[in-house]
Formats: sequence, structure tokens, C-alpha cells
Amino acid sequence: MSPKAPEVPSCSQCIRAKVSCSGYRDEFALRLRDETLATGTKVCLRKGNNPIPSSQGVHSSSAKRLQGPYRDAMTMTSGLTNTGISLTPEHISLSFFMQSYAPYSLFDYLPDLYKLGPAFGESMEEAVLVPSIALLSYQVKDPALFRLAYARYSKLVKKTQQALIAVEQAKSDSTLVSVLCLALFEAMSLRENQDMANWNAHIKGAAALLELRGSHQFDSWLGQKLYLHASHSISASCVIKKVPAPSALLEVDKTVPPHDTKCLLALRRGRLLRMLAEYQQKKLIISKEARFQQCKSMIEDIGGQMEEMTLVDPIKLLNSGALQNLPASVKNYMDSADSYSSIRWAQAWNILRMLRIFMADALCGWLDTFISRAESLPSSDAGQAEQIASLAKLLHVMTQRVKDSIDGILRSVPFFINLSGEPRFTARSLIGPLYSAASAKLVSSEAKACAADCLRLIGNCYGLEQASEAAKSADHGSDFDSWQVDSSFGRVYGLC
Repeated sequence: MSPKAPEVPSCSQCIRAKVSCSGYRDEFALRLRDETLATGTKVCLRKGNNPIPSSQGVHSSSAKRLQGPYRDAMTMTSGLTNTGISLTPEHISLSFFMQSYAPYSLFDYLPDLYKLGPAFGESMEEAVLVPSIALLSYQVKDPALFRLAYARYSKLVKKTQQALIAVEQAKSDSTLVSVLCLALFEAMSLRENQDMANWNAHIKGAAALLELRGSHQFDSWLGQKLYLHASHSISASCVIKKVPAPSALLEVDKTVPPHDTKCLLALRRGRLLRMLAEYQQKKLIISKEARFQQCKSMIEDIGGQMEEMTLVDPIKLLNSGALQNLPASVKNYMDSADSYSSIRWAQAWNILRMLRIFMADALCGWLDTFISRAESLPSSDAGQAEQIASLAKLLHVMTQRVKDSIDGILRSVPFFINLSGEPRFTARSLIGPLYSAASAKLVSSEAKACAADCLRLIGNCYGLEQASEAAKSADHGSDFDSWQVDSSFGRVYGLC
């Protein structure tokens, strides 16, 4: 092998095989090895040979039947730094997950960790393989792969339960990764009319681990990433169940070091979700005026976050060419689109836009009621006129906030489906925002048609049933709150 280089201390094959390795010269040498391996595999496939050995319950007959789908997966994962010595379902699944799913999800920290080799230990790999194999099974539509994933899931549950007995092991990064992977597997496995009991149980376990890990979890890069991941999932779980966040999580929040601006902004989004969960729980028992003030406070918080995000990492403009392959209603509605520094940053923006539409829509409804009530009163003194003018001004501002949020969501669509590189996975995170735009009470007919057409497009192009369901629901005039709880999108809300 080539002389050891400081950038690449050893190759991934030898790390996995636990043998001494002098390393590759550079990234090009690694890529050359990966491309050579992928090319050899394709040749074997064309000759009728099966380069993918059956593994742990994936029988040879199934492997032969899956040569075509596997070939597609191998094409998508060729060139990755960490391909295995032989292309087993595990190798393909892990590479597929790291390249096609993780970068656009709450697991966005895993690809960097995976490339480090030793930092991505055996325990962590066993955990990540559970959702990885499940994801590939859905991609190639193979039940045998899902049985393999479920078998690994069962083993991981037992292993995690054993790890929780010892305090130090329970505090480890690998244990928290295991719990989050178990939760992801549960979310992937959900079917219609199933509740989220198992997913919620894993998320509740993650909350307990965050409390146990305490302030020391912020001492490392991975610890911070895991905290953001787990706390966001906990907050989403609270929104779905309409329950307040665990008090322990609120206490841990206070110990976050204030040196990473994007980290702090992510924490603020999580806190906003928890505020929404508390609001949903109490909105039926508090007065309309109290609901009004809580909504107004959350909208102001969203506006503050958006201003700070613009300063930290501003949105840029895309040219009209980015609108190619989009419905005519989209091209008619806007002549350009927006670009972001990353998919995750675009997702963060759309989460805030979606929440602002939800809150501002409700606020505008109440303002209409308040103004009508004030105008119907017989008194016409200066104080009453001033109050009506103030409410009318606030109504105008909130209406504009809704319009701006809807436009922002629609302008993000080309970035997600034309520029992400993996639209099958990134388009999924458009479902909630697009539906919130289409179902807003203040949406214009043009914007509503545009949002609904985009939902139909991603539903048809990428096989996302939730998108097609959302488009039908928008056409029938369903409101966002009831749909997001009752639909399959609502059950995977915390994964985006």
C-alpha cells in the first residue's frame, strides 16, 4: 500500500478488517479504489454472476432477484470513501444511508463521523445498520431485507437495554445513537392506522439519556450534534402528543455553551416547538385573549430567529433556469427561486415558515373577530378608534407575514428537487411546508394552486404517498392542524 498520509491515516477496508494499514496517498486514490470495485461488480452482474453474497437471512434466490435494484443502489453509492471489501447487503445499505439519506436528515453528522473510521466504532455501525437496511429494503422493495433489518432491530433493543444498566455505558455516544436509530426504524416501519407508541418510547428514552449525560455532552462535537438531534425529536414528539416537554430537558438546555451560532439557532427552533406543544395542550382551557398573546409571542420569536439566520447565512438568488421541470403554475407564480448553503439550512427556514403560517393564520382569524366586535360597539370615542386602528395595523402585518412565508416555501422548491442531488429524499421535507402553504386561510388562489401542484409533482415523481395525500387534502380544504396529526406525515414529523 501507499505511504501513510496525515489526511487519510488508513483505508476503510483495513479498519473494518482490523489489520495494519499504511494508508492511501490521497482522496483520489481512495476514490479510484472505490470506482474500480464498483466497475468490477457491474461486470460480474452483466456476466450473470452474483457479487452480493447472501447474508444473515438474505437468501441467494432473493439476491439474484435483486440484482437490478442492487445495481441501482451500487451506482448511487459508488465513490464513497468507506465501501466494504465485498458488497454485502450491509455494505450497500450503509453506504446508501450515508450518501442518500443521512446528509438531509437529523443524522447529518453521521457521514463525517463514518469517514473518520475509528471514530465510527463497531457498536455505532451495528446501530446505524438497522435503519440503513430498512431504508434499502423500501428502496428495492424486498421483504427479505426488511426481515434482516428487523432481526438486527431486535438484537439492538436487547443490547441497548443491557447498556442502560451500567451508568457509564448509558452515557456513551454509541448508546444514544442506538436509541435514535431504534426510533428511526420505528418511524420507517409505521403503517396507516398505527400509533407511535414504540417511537415515542424510544424518544422518551432519549430524553432520559440527555438528562443523564448532563453538561459534559457539550464538550465534544459529536455530543453537541447528538443533543440537537435528540432534543429536536423530543420536541416533535411533544407537538404530536400535545404534551409539554420534560422538565429535565429544559434544565439541560440551560447548560448549552453559547459559542456556536447555528447550534444556538437550532436550539431556539427546538424550544419554539416545545412552546407550540404547550400551547396546543392548553389552548382549549385558556381564554381567547391568552391564546392570542401566546401566538403573538411565538410569531415574534420566529421573526427574530429569521433575522438572525439571515445575518449568519443569507439566502441567495437562483436564476430562472432552476424552475425547469416544475409545473406551469409554479413558473407563472414566480420568475426566480432561492438558494441555501445546505439542505439542512433550507429545512430550518421552512420549519419556521410553516410554524409562522400556522400561528399567524390563527392570529388573523382572532383579529378579524376582535375588530368586528369593537366596530359593533355603540361607543365611538377616540380610545376605541385607536384600538381598532391598532388591531387593523397588526392584521395587515400578520397577513403579510403569512404571504412572505408562503412565498418563501414555494421559492425553496426548486432547490430541494433540482439542486439537492437526492430529490427522492429531500423532497419529503417539502410535504409539511407545502401543505401549510396550500391550506392557509389567507393563501391566494394562485399560491394555493402552485403549492398543490408541487405536492402532486413530488408525489408522482418520487413515490411519496404523503405528498399525494396532502394534495388531495388541500383540494378538499382541510386545515393543517388536523391533517398533520392524523396523516402519515404527522407521524414522521420529527425526522425532518
